[in-house]
Amino acid sequence: MGSIRIIKCPPHELIIAERPLISRLIRSLIIGGSVGGVILGVGLFITGQSSFTGSLTTLQCTHQESLTCKMTVVDARGGLIDQAEVSPVQKVDIAPIVSSEQVCSGSEEDRKCETVKYYECPIRLHSPQTSLTVPISALTQRTSSLAEACPKQNAYSAQFERLISGEQKSGFWLEDTRIGDIFTPFKRDIAAYIPAVFLGLPALLCFLTNRHQRTVKFDNLRQTVELQTKDWFGNITTKTWSTKIQFLNKKQSSNSELGWEEIQSLKIIKQAESRRDSEDDYYTVYTYEVSLITNSGDSLVLLSECGNLERTEQIGEMIAKFLGVPLLKA
Repeated sequence: MGSIRIIKCPPHELIIAERPLISRLIRSLIIGGSVGGVILGVGLFITGQSSFTGSLTTLQCTHQESLTCKMTVVDARGGLIDQAEVSPVQKVDIAPIVSSEQVCSGSEEDRKCETVKYYECPIRLHSPQTSLTVPISALTQRTSSLAEACPKQNAYSAQFERLISGEQKSGFWLEDTRIGDIFTPFKRDIAAYIPAVFLGLPALLCFLTNRHQRTVKFDNLRQTVELQTKDWFGNITTKTWSTKIQFLNKKQSSNSELGWEEIQSLKIIKQAESRRDSEDDYYTVYTYEVSLITNSGDSLVLLSECGNLERTEQIGEMIAKFLGVPLLKA
C-alpha cells in the first residue's frame, strides 16, 4: 500500500491518490541510485582493465666488427616482458606466417562475412646460434591471400643487408601500443557526471512512473464521486457519478453508456497470480482490489495492486464509512 495515499480535507471530502510523488521519488532515488552505482561501477571496472595495457617493442642494431641486434619488450608499467639478442647477424630473410581476419560486405540487411587467410611477412634475423623474428608491424608486409607468397626480399630486408655488410652502421625501430593510467583521469572526469547520474536518472524515473495516476475524490456536499485518470501522455480523463443520480462522464456527458446508478456497497476483491522464481518454481501472489458496487450489479475498481489485506481493509472501511455504505470483505 506504499503507492496509495489518503488526503483528508474538510470533513465533507475524502481524496485517495495512487502513486504519490514523494513515495515514488524516494523509490526512484533508490532505484536510480542503484542503477547509477552499477553504471559507475562497471565504468570504473572497464577503465581499470583498460589502464596500463599494451607494450613497447624496440629493436636496436649496431655494426662494429659485426652486426648485433637487441630486442626488448616492456609492458605499460615498464616491466620486462621479453629480451633477445642476435650476434653476429649473418643472414636476413622473410618468414611467412599464416594469419586470418573476418571481412564483411553489404548493408546490415544483406551483410555477408567471410574469413580470409593471408600471409604476414616479418623480417627474420639469423646468427650461427639463433634466429629472431622481428615483431614490429612497420617492418612487416602482408599478402592479400594465401595465393600470394611472401617476397624473398623487400626494402626492409635490403636495409638489414646493408647493416650486415657494414654499409649502414646502425638502425633503430620501435612499436608502441602502450596505454597508461586512464583510471585516475576517468575518476576525476566522472565526478562531473555524478549529479546527472544519481539525480537526473531518478528524476527521469520519477517523471515516467508518475505519468500514469488515478485519483478518487469523494464529496459529501455535492454527493459525488470523481475519478481522474492520467495516462502516460499526461492526458486527464475525469468521470463523475453520484449516490443519487446516474453516472456522468464529463467528456461524454450526453452519452451515459456505462449506465452507473446508485452506489450500493464497497467490495474488496481478492486476486491470485502465479509467478515463477529464478529456480523455475511457481508461487502464488495475492493482490486486492477495492471496487464500488451499484444497484445494477456493475462495479468500478478504485484501487488495485494492493498486496496488504489488512491495510486494504482499513482503507476500504474508511471509504465505506465516508460514503455510508457497507463494506464487503474478501
